[in-house]
Amino acid sequence: MSRCITSCWRERMVSPPGAARMGETEARRRRGETRPRPLRAASPPHLLRHLLQQLVAVAVLPRERSGHGGGTVPWGPPPPRPAAKMMGPRPVLVLSQNMKRESGRKVQTGNITAAKTIADIIRTCLGPRAMMKMLLDPMGGIVMTNDGNAILREIQVQHPAAKSMIEISRTQDEEVGDGTTSVIILAGEMLSVAEHFLEQQMHPTVIIGAYRKALDDMISILKKIGTPVDVNNREMMLKIIKSAINTKAISRWSDLACSIALDAVKTVEFEENGRREIDIKKYAKVEKIPGGFNEDSCVLRGIMVNKDVTHPRMRRLIKNPRIVLLDCSLEYKKGESQTDIEITREEDFARILQMEEEYIQQICEDLIRVKPDLVITEKGISDLAQHYLMRANITAIRRVRKTDNNRIARACGARIVSRTDELREEDVGTGARLFEVKKIGDEYFAFITDCKDPKACTIILRGASKEILAEVERNLQDAMQVCRNVLIDPQLVPGGGATEMAVSHALTEKSKGMTGVEQWPYRAVAQALEVIPRTLIQNCGASTIRVLTSLRAKHTQEGSQTWGVNGETGALVDMKDLGIWEPLAVKLQTYKTAVEVSMQYNPGWNNSSVNLLHVRAVGQNDTLHYVWSSIGAPAALLVATGSQSSTLHVNWTRLLSPAPAGAIWIEPPGSVVYSTAVVFTKVFEYSKADTPEELFYPAYDLSSFSWDSINRTLNHTALTAEFLGVPASDPSGSFSNGSLAFRVTAYEANGRDGPLPSLLHTANSSKVEFVLAGVAPRGNGSRFALEVATVEEPGVARRLRSARSIDDEYTPTIFETLSLAAKARNASATLSFLQWKATAYGSRSPKREDGIRCRAHGLQAANWTLPASGVIRAYFGEGLGSAYAVSAINISFGGEDGEVYQEKRYLSWSALLGFGQPPEDTFSPLVISIMAVALGTPMALLLVGSVVVLFAQRKRYSEYEPIN
Repeated sequence: MSRCITSCWRERMVSPPGAARMGETEARRRRGETRPRPLRAASPPHLLRHLLQQLVAVAVLPRERSGHGGGTVPWGPPPPRPAAKMMGPRPVLVLSQNMKRESGRKVQTGNITAAKTIADIIRTCLGPRAMMKMLLDPMGGIVMTNDGNAILREIQVQHPAAKSMIEISRTQDEEVGDGTTSVIILAGEMLSVAEHFLEQQMHPTVIIGAYRKALDDMISILKKIGTPVDVNNREMMLKIIKSAINTKAISRWSDLACSIALDAVKTVEFEENGRREIDIKKYAKVEKIPGGFNEDSCVLRGIMVNKDVTHPRMRRLIKNPRIVLLDCSLEYKKGESQTDIEITREEDFARILQMEEEYIQQICEDLIRVKPDLVITEKGISDLAQHYLMRANITAIRRVRKTDNNRIARACGARIVSRTDELREEDVGTGARLFEVKKIGDEYFAFITDCKDPKACTIILRGASKEILAEVERNLQDAMQVCRNVLIDPQLVPGGGATEMAVSHALTEKSKGMTGVEQWPYRAVAQALEVIPRTLIQNCGASTIRVLTSLRAKHTQEGSQTWGVNGETGALVDMKDLGIWEPLAVKLQTYKTAVEVSMQYNPGWNNSSVNLLHVRAVGQNDTLHYVWSSIGAPAALLVATGSQSSTLHVNWTRLLSPAPAGAIWIEPPGSVVYSTAVVFTKVFEYSKADTPEELFYPAYDLSSFSWDSINRTLNHTALTAEFLGVPASDPSGSFSNGSLAFRVTAYEANGRDGPLPSLLHTANSSKVEFVLAGVAPRGNGSRFALEVATVEEPGVARRLRSARSIDDEYTPTIFETLSLAAKARNASATLSFLQWKATAYGSRSPKREDGIRCRAHGLQAANWTLPASGVIRAYFGEGLGSAYAVSAINISFGGEDGEVYQEKRYLSWSALLGFGQPPEDTFSPLVISIMAVALGTPMALLLVGSVVVLFAQRKRYSEYEPIN
C-alpha cells in the first residue's frame, strides 16, 4: 500500500458549542468585511442526521480572508475580546514552599555531577589493593566492607540520578552477583565523557544513537574474546573463583573459600528434564557462628538449624533416621480470635479436656503409624504430644522456619505434610545417615548430615566477630555467584582491565571508518572503558600515564588481547599467565547496565517534550503498532501489519529536524495493511457571561506545550505512561499550580477498566485519558473543549456514530456511547475507531454524581495543514493536505452543569483507540435476569439467553501479546 506522511500543520479549530453569535456585524463593519457564506457540511446518512438534529447547532465563525481567495471559511474562535470587567478579580495562587522545579541544561549537569560523585565514593574499592570502608548503619551497627553494593546500600541520598546509580548496583548484584563496583565506576565515566558534547550543543539523541551502536559492538566483541571453559575441571574452576575473590577481604583464606563456594554450588545444582537450576539464595544457607577460627568454616552435606529437641529425654544422636516433616501444629486447635465456651455442668468441662487429649493422642498415633525417628514441624508441639512421642522413642523439633524445612526436605528426600492423617510411607525421608544435636558456644544446633544426594546445604562460617563474619558472608556470596555464572554460561574473558582495553581498541579502530558527528560520542565510549585499568593502576600507586600508555601500545599488537594490569604491582602482565579470568556473563551485564544508565541520565533531553512510547501487540498472523508521542502536538500513530515480525524504526536525528518526513517507518514496508493517526491539537476555554454572548479566551495550543519526560511515569508491567505538560508561555498564570495530562494505557486484554466511565476494552484497543487538574479558570463558570484531529489514508472516511445501552456491567443505566469510526468507502468493514462515553468526570475518585455531560461538535473535513506533530509528519510525509483525509471534531465538557470544574478544579475524559469494530455493550446476565423476572420468562429461555450472550462477548484479537 503506497504511503506518504503528515504535512506541516497550521493552526485551526472547530468552534466550540454556542460560539458568540452577537456583536459580529459591528465587528465586521469596523473591519470593512462582508459576511462570508457559511461552510456547509455534506448531508449525513439518515441515522446520523437524526442524531445531529438533537445536538446543539454549531456556528462556524469567519475570520479575515486569506490571500488565496475562494471564500473558504477556516475554523477558529472569534478574536478575543477585552473582558476585563467580565473576568473579575484574579485568583491568588500560593505554591508550596517545598516545591522545586528544574529543567534544561542545569538538570543534565546535575545528573552527571551526581553520578560522578557516587562513582568517586567507591572508586578506591576496585582491585586487589582495594580499601575497606567503615560505615555506621541506621541502627548504629558497624559495616566494614569494600563491596560496592554493600557500601551504596548504606548511603542515604536525595538526588534522583544518584538514587538510580545505587539502584543499578543492586541490579548488578541480583543479576550476576559480581561487578557491582565496576558498573558504578564505568557508568559514571560514561556520563562524564558525554558532558563535553552537551556543552558543544550536540543533540542528546545523537549521543544516544552513538552509545547504542557502541553497546551493540561491545557485546559482539566480548563474545569474540570469550574463551570456553571445562566446568568439570576442578582446578580451573578454583582459579576462576580465586581471581574473583582476590580483591575481597577473604583473599587470605582464598583456597578454603574457593573450595567452599565450589562445593556449595555443585551441591545445589539440580537438573531435571533438561532444565538446570542453581538456586543459591534458597538452598545454600550461610550460618554465621561467632567464635573459633576462619579455618573452621566448612560446607555440610546436609542441613544445620539452630534448634534443640523439645524434650530433654529425647534422643540427640540418631543414625539413619526416618524423618517426617510437617507444617501443622501438634497441639489442640485454638480459635482464630477470642473464643468463649459456656459450660453449665461440671462433667462438660471434663469432657472438653478429654476431647483435647483424644485429639492430641490421635495425631500422635498417626505419626507413630509410619515409625519415624525424627519429627520436625514448623508449628508448635504441646506437652502432651511431647509425652506421647517420647514414649514412642521419637525425637521432635518444633518451630522450624519454612525455608529451613524446604532445605531439609530437599536434602533427605522427605515431603512436607500438612495433615497427619494423610501421612504415607513415601512421605518419610530416609536420605540422611546421621542426626545429632551439638552445643556450640551457648547454643544448641541440630545437624542432619551425610545425606546420600543432597540438593541443599548449609555453609558454616566461624570468625572473631559479627562484623568480620558479615563481610566474609558477602565475599562468599560473590564467589558462589561467580561459580554459578560459569556453570550456566561457561565462557571467560581476561581480567585486570585487559577486556576493557581490548574492547576500547576495537571501538577506536572502528570509529575511524565512521562519518558524521556520531563518531565522536562513539569514540568517547572507547575512552570511557579505560577507566577500569586506570583505576586499578591508581589504587596500587603506580604511574597512571606511563602504564596506561604502555598498555594502549601493547593492545595495538596482534595477539595481545589478554594483556592487562597486575593489581598488586601495577605492572603489565598477560592475564593468561597470571590466571586472572572473569565470567563473560558478568562483563556483559556490566556493560549493558552502565551504558543504559548513561543513556537515561546523561543525554537527558535538551527538551523533555521529546517523548516516544511504542507498543507492539503481536497476534497469530499480524501485528498492531501503537506510537504515542509529545513531539509537537500530542498524537497517537496506529499501524496494522500483516506480519508477526514487523518492526518499527526511528531515525532520531531526522525526527527532531525541521523536516522529519521518513524518520519513522515499518519493516518490511509491504506488510503494512492500514495506518491512521489521532492528534490532540487544542484546548479551548469559554465562559457564559451576563450578556447573551459566550466569552472565548485565547486557546491553549498543545503543540507549544512543554511536556515532562515519561520516564518517571512509565510502567513497563502495566504498559502505562503519562504525558504531563504545561504551556511554554502562560501569561494568565492559569497553569501556575496546575497541569494538563494524557494518561495512556497502551494495552488491555479484555473486560472493562476499573475507574469510571468503565470503558469496554478489547485486546486490539488502547485507552487515553485526558486530565485537566488544578488549572485556574480564566472566568466564572469556565467550560472547556478538546479539539481532536484524525488522519486517514485515501479512500477511508470517518463517521460519527452514537449508540445507547442499558448495561454498563455494574448497574442497569442508560448511557450514550460515541465513536469516530473509519470505514473504507468501497467496503463495509470498520478499520479503526475512537470511542468514548458521553460523560466526563470531575473527581479523582469518580462516582456517578461526579459526571459531566460531554458533547461532540463539528466533525468536518480539514484539507489544510494542522499544528505540527513530529511523529505524524515523520510517518505520513509532507503531503498531508493533498494525499490524506484530515478531519477534526470538538468535544466539549460541561454544558449547563459546567460548574463542576469550578468547584473541584479537576476534569477527566477517557476514550479508546483501536483497530477493527468498536466494542459494543451487550445485555449482561444481570440485565437478562431483571428482564426475565419482570416479564416472567421461563427459566430455560433465561439460561439459553445467558449462554448466547456470554459467547457473543468473546472479543476479537484476544490472542495478542503486548511487547514494549
